[in-house]
Amino acid sequence: MKRLHWKCYIPRLCQALNEDDPDRRVEFCEWYLAKCADDVKFAHKIVWSDEATFKLNGVIVWCGISALGIIGPFFFNETVNGESYLNLFQEFIGPQITEMFGEDSDIYFQQNGAPPHYHRDLRAPLDAVFPNTWIGRRGPIEYPARSPDLTPMDFFLWGYLKDNVYANKPRTIDALKLEIERQCRDIPNDMFRDVCESLGARYQRCLDNNGHQFEHSQT
Repeated sequence: MKRLHWKCYIPRLCQALNEDDPDRRVEFCEWYLAKCADDVKFAHKIVWSDEATFKLNGVIVWCGISALGIIGPFFFNETVNGESYLNLFQEFIGPQITEMFGEDSDIYFQQNGAPPHYHRDLRAPLDAVFPNTWIGRRGPIEYPARSPDLTPMDFFLWGYLKDNVYANKPRTIDALKLEIERQCRDIPNDMFRDVCESLGARYQRCLDNNGHQFEHSQT
């Protein structure tokens, strides 16, 4: 390779942005950093959430994480739609977050812009449980579209979890679910705390890059 003057190259994939996406990303990062400036414990007051597909026959898993630990996993038995996500929120997400933080806590709940997350029947329950404190599409706080690099679900949890789950080579759906549950339990709470507390530095990098992709930039 030296003789031919070739260089090693590893492709880095990143989410393509639309024209106005950087402005929305800047707004969100500025909002977050301002909240942290007002409250040094703000990083501990957000639950980040998402679904991911685990390949065996396409098991869909929901998890939420905060600086206090993990909520979930919850397994969908079919494609996620507005009705199934609403049931999950009412029967699982809301009660689990209340159990983790207490009923009187000033907690923010984040979700991305996937269609089931802004189903019209979901907005009233979200407003009831998280009045003016849920983050998502058409929510009191808008989460910027096409921004997996701004949520620890994407830049941390799913990659970490899949690496550990697949390392043990589960052969059946039941074995896969058991392994996902075990690996979720085995993640140290300190890791969740460190990841959530690192968000401020990550968001500052996004601002420094004017809202554009920053993970592989040289700036």
